Amino acid sequence: MTLRVSPPPGFSTTVLLCADLESCGSGLDLSEVSGALRETVPAVQVQVVPDLCAHPRRITRVFKSDGTARLVLGVCSRLYPRAELQTALRKAGLDPVGVEVVDLGTSAARAHSRPVATEKAGVLLSAAVARAGLFAGSRPENLKPVLSAAPSRWSLLNLSLLEYQTIPAVAPERCRVGEGCQYCVGLCPPGALRVEDGEIRLEKSRCTGCGVCFSGCPHDAMDFPGYAPAQLAAQVAALLDESGEEPRAILFVSSDSARLLDALAERETTYPPHWMPVEVPCLEMVPPAWLLACLHVGASAVGVLPCTAECGCGGSGRVADRVNYCRRLLFRLGRGEDEVILLPHDPEALGEALRSVSLRCRPPRQGAVSAPFQHRARAQVVLQLASGHVGLEEVSLEHPASPFGTVDLTSGCTFCGACAAVCPTGSLLLQGDGGLALTFDAALCTACGQCVPVCPEPGVLDLRRVTELERLARGRTVLVRDQYRRCVACGEPIAPGAMLRRITRLLEADHPVTAGLISRYCAACRGSLSCD
Repeated sequence: MTLRVSPPPGFSTTVLLCADLESCGSGLDLSEVSGALRETVPAVQVQVVPDLCAHPRRITRVFKSDGTARLVLGVCSRLYPRAELQTALRKAGLDPVGVEVVDLGTSAARAHSRPVATEKAGVLLSAAVARAGLFAGSRPENLKPVLSAAPSRWSLLNLSLLEYQTIPAVAPERCRVGEGCQYCVGLCPPGALRVEDGEIRLEKSRCTGCGVCFSGCPHDAMDFPGYAPAQLAAQVAALLDESGEEPRAILFVSSDSARLLDALAERETTYPPHWMPVEVPCLEMVPPAWLLACLHVGASAVGVLPCTAECGCGGSGRVADRVNYCRRLLFRLGRGEDEVILLPHDPEALGEALRSVSLRCRPPRQGAVSAPFQHRARAQVVLQLASGHVGLEEVSLEHPASPFGTVDLTSGCTFCGACAAVCPTGSLLLQGDGGLALTFDAALCTACGQCVPVCPEPGVLDLRRVTELERLARGRTVLVRDQYRRCVACGEPIAPGAMLRRITRLLEADHPVTAGLISRYCAACRGSLSCD
């Protein structure tokens, strides 16, 4: 059964393939690749361009943008001249950020036999077309000029030495900094985000484009063109064989660790072709929820190839923690731990690890979560993975990489609302008018810890970084209730009863009259009494 990719209405795609792919490694049958694409992807045009990788400016001769088209390039190697390519794309009237470049040399032609590589190339290109179809455009804020690491001769002669790196940008209309949220500031590894004049500002010179702020923002208030959750979902869905006839697995690599696949492709013994690469800027960007979402949509397994030391993100330990969390959670859910694996950097060990995973077809999933890579879908994905395996009350996993947290209260809460005021996700809310309730939703909690230091009552608020399925499924619940104490003179609310009891205990020994006034009269009436 062939997976068909349905682009949006009015959408058309041009796929340009480098002719050298015919002779790269075992080679690809480009006529077969072209035919498969035309059959599976509506409104696609495929052209084979001689020497495209070495001379990407030839794009302008074969492609003319009509304002609605998208472009996908199949290249022989990752080492194409990026600055020259971006110049050619702009001349063709295209947004360079929205063009999908697929390294068919490393992932197919040099890694597998010709028939297998040809089939895999068609799958990778179909997925790139699906991803390109949901590109929403970029803004100047998303582009950071950098000096080209490997300029071509043409670039040197034409002084086109700059290329543009894609970076996240704040979407002010969705940002909640005005409500006290600064979650992304604490997440940013290089410290490129700060609060200034009531807004989140990004310092381009410090931003590395790792995408951690993008995937971590609980309000989806960061735009990162090319990596939107909808694009990722479309790509993964196209990479996976939903017919159930052939197991497929997702292989997360970064722009840095993808070079390890190059080394692996050069070896005589390579890896199974059903590992489908998904490239992100940095593995720090991939939260546990994305790994689990891939399993939810049908992946037989998910492999994570961390960045090397040259990346500079310093997050290999955090990536390992996330993989460990997923493995332990899957074990608790009655599933196989090896459905998520952390891969080594050594090429020989890497190939062995990929070959050692036993892949099996997944049965058709029931109750699929819409938009599974969105932040708001995290709890739904976990609950769906647990469905039919264990009772929800049986699973509670405390782990430093848990994307969820739980809040509990001991006696002594005064309903000051400080914790709810600083909660960036809205998991804690102080609700009510005549009656008060401090409520909590575990599905929204990220265990950021901002609520703990603001609580004025030591030891009252207990936050744990833990995944509790029963609380995720329960939704919003009441942690503690109270009533407003009302003024004996005018009937207006004074303060929560718990707060007044706390104040009374503090004052009654030394200031009993003041304690009595505060507990019985509102501020306005107390002022009238003092004037009398």
